[in-house]
Amino acid sequence: MYNSKKSFTLIELLIVIAIIGILFGILIISMTGAINSANDAKRKADIHQLVQAFLIHDTSTGGYPIDSCSIGLDCSEEVNNTIGSLVNSKDPQGGYYSYVSSDGVNFVVSAIMSDSNIYSYKSITNKYSSAGDAMSGWTKKMPVNINNTSGSALTEYQVRVTIPYSSLKSDCGDLRFTANNQETQLPYWIETCSSPNAQAWVKLPLIPDGNNNELIYAFYGNASASTTSNGNDTFLLFDDFSTNTVGTKWTERYCGTPVNGWMQVHGIENGGYHASQPSASDRGAGLISQNEIPFATVSSVKMSYTSRAGRTPPWMHFYFGYDNYYVTYGYWGGVMNGFNPNSPSDALISEWTDGSATDNIKFYRNGSLVFTGSANLATVRKPAICLRTASAETIDLYYDNFYSRKYSTTEPTITNGNEINN
Repeated sequence: MYNSKKSFTLIELLIVIAIIGILFGILIISMTGAINSANDAKRKADIHQLVQAFLIHDTSTGGYPIDSCSIGLDCSEEVNNTIGSLVNSKDPQGGYYSYVSSDGVNFVVSAIMSDSNIYSYKSITNKYSSAGDAMSGWTKKMPVNINNTSGSALTEYQVRVTIPYSSLKSDCGDLRFTANNQETQLPYWIETCSSPNAQAWVKLPLIPDGNNNELIYAFYGNASASTTSNGNDTFLLFDDFSTNTVGTKWTERYCGTPVNGWMQVHGIENGGYHASQPSASDRGAGLISQNEIPFATVSSVKMSYTSRAGRTPPWMHFYFGYDNYYVTYGYWGGVMNGFNPNSPSDALISEWTDGSATDNIKFYRNGSLVFTGSANLATVRKPAICLRTASAETIDLYYDNFYSRKYSTTEPTITNGNEINN
């Protein structure tokens, strides 16, 4: 008997399965979009409630709690008391909302949205905004985790951050750093801008103590951006000697008791502090800060020289320290480890601290540590630099890029995350 029932061919079945898969994919996308929209709506509502709680606190107390924390995880008792039951407000996907106030005058509350942008309220502008708007001109960003285990919170503290140079403009002009809300830009100063890595010092208003990382972001990938690197905004004391700051930041003085007094050339010129002795003579030249720094600090200065002649090994002293507490690097007739008088192209950097009693002076040549010494801790924290030559020496030397930053016995550790499209 003839069977009028017709079965599906394999191709027809595959087509049906493909159509069902497409429809299912569209349904999943639609559901995901709806879930993301619902989650984002809750985040915005939570942020609004938290903002109202902090504004009410300001009305009754005249300020905001000073803290940088994840709400419901590691905030201070004052923050928790301010928001009351809202301490239990959590991101729909289990994360935490962020609260930051470094001065008690302004605050920022923020949440990470489904598109990875930051939604935040800033009291200084009294506006809600998305971080995608604030840094919209930058195409790339990188999270930078800062972990402080020193035993106490660090305020107005400088950390050195390393970013792959290949990701940046050739002059590093597109590099920026923001707080966790990806909106508030942080002061920074670019120390090196060359392959393989650029290095920048970033000043953070607060790094809480504990194992919960403080998160900041590096932004880059903006062809039209020009640098906003600024050492004066970043450090306790900074000078690139681009202008004459003797009499405002510094007082000139020579070190030790040189027989013939000042070097023949001494002063700020050509982008550095110039100490030059073109004829052999026992002379000195240097600088001391006019103002005392009220914190334990690490100081650093870069040195370069264009010529040098005299004895082998050289008879000269470099002095680095605070007020009269110097470490002397060099010898009258000894071996100066790492200083090669026949290589004016050497990149010389000295770093010293008044926060440690031992090994508190370091001397680097071309990035390698070549000398470590110790000096008494300073009682007057006025950073000072100086050079003295013996009677048979000539030298033409420049100091450049001086900075003093805050010091902690246990420095924060820095860990970069993966690069993200902004």
